[in-house]
Amino acid sequence: MPRVDAVFVPGGDPGHMRPKVLMALLEKQNDNLHRYHPKAQIWVSPQSFNQSWLDEFIDILRNEQPDWLSGVVYGPQVRLDMSQLRRAIPQKYPIRHYPDITHSWRCEYPVPDWDSAYAATEGREPINPRPLGQATIFRLTQPDTIGFLTYSEGCNDDVNKTIWSALGWNPDVNVTNVLRDYSRYFIGDQYAEDFAQGLLALEGNWRGALLTNESVFSTLEKFQTMEQSASLELQNNWRFQQGLYRAYYDAYTRSRLLYETGLEDKSMTKLRAAKNLGSLAAMSEAEAILERGGTNGVSTQWRARVFELAGALFRSIGMQLSVPLYKAEAVDRGANLDNMDVPLNDRVWLQQQFADIRKLPEEEERLKRIEEIVHWTDPGPGGFYDDLGDLLRQPHLVRGPGFDQDPAFLHSALVDFGFKG
Repeated sequence: MPRVDAVFVPGGDPGHMRPKVLMALLEKQNDNLHRYHPKAQIWVSPQSFNQSWLDEFIDILRNEQPDWLSGVVYGPQVRLDMSQLRRAIPQKYPIRHYPDITHSWRCEYPVPDWDSAYAATEGREPINPRPLGQATIFRLTQPDTIGFLTYSEGCNDDVNKTIWSALGWNPDVNVTNVLRDYSRYFIGDQYAEDFAQGLLALEGNWRGALLTNESVFSTLEKFQTMEQSASLELQNNWRFQQGLYRAYYDAYTRSRLLYETGLEDKSMTKLRAAKNLGSLAAMSEAEAILERGGTNGVSTQWRARVFELAGALFRSIGMQLSVPLYKAEAVDRGANLDNMDVPLNDRVWLQQQFADIRKLPEEEERLKRIEEIVHWTDPGPGGFYDDLGDLLRQPHLVRGPGFDQDPAFLHSALVDFGFKG
């Protein structure tokens, strides 16, 4: 290699080496590096360190202050926020930011108040324009750094790359103007405003409870209006296709959520009548209602369009949105086409409960178990029931500073998700 300016070695993610061993190794590698590239720098990140390892790393920088180390990288899985790390290490070591702009949860900067329906379907690596969110992250962290190199897994975060690049050039730039420039250059002057507003709307689709987010359908209408007037060339433009894919996928997911939530409500009505209907009849009728979520689809034209766009994206940019169709690495590596129809209510759990209850020999026992299901969220007199996975049912949750001050959620409550997705 004719030129190397710097070598960055992550302390973890991947890797698992104690700091004192890691730093001794890097000192030796620095000597090897300088044999061929005398001016090259060595940078390291304290990623994936537990508290004792982080303390050891900071002690090395404070007490030994190795001159061979050029700086520290702040990336995912660091236990301190940026300002805390800046205060913890000597000023002689500049900090470069390594922001994860590509993942939406189980990551450095999760989407705030993301609905579990999105997490279950669109997953960890979806098409994820977050222009306002990325600007918030940049402006909060930039003062403690000398710059950044973004962490990306591919084209799904294309808008976020542009936002960071524009802010790196001018931290005070208006984000909407950046999106207008992006849209004008990549989509066309005719759509500069409409596509920019569409990208902002896609970010809004993801904010808050999906059941009550009525703007999701109007976002789709914005993109459908552009779609109807788009030239063949624009229809084959992968950035345009990505916007359409997200708009249709979001709307289809909300449509299903509304439908399947209604089915569950109807099934619970049947269970409440179990004493009159009989336990076995009540469960059979409730289960038949729930199964409509898997057999009687809603908004099937939107679903079909998502599949068409997935194929178009594979042809235009090689985007692999399905494991069986496009040979993606795994469903949780961006192949969210394969999760389009996962149940969005408690159908699977209820069916498991029904199977167990049917094994009970006595009607009284069966009715008792059904009663437990019906009153699952009833804490009794004087009690309250918060569902920390449901954005509409957590009134007692102490949230802390929140995304606008703490985008890594190191000091704030975060709604996370238990499935791999």
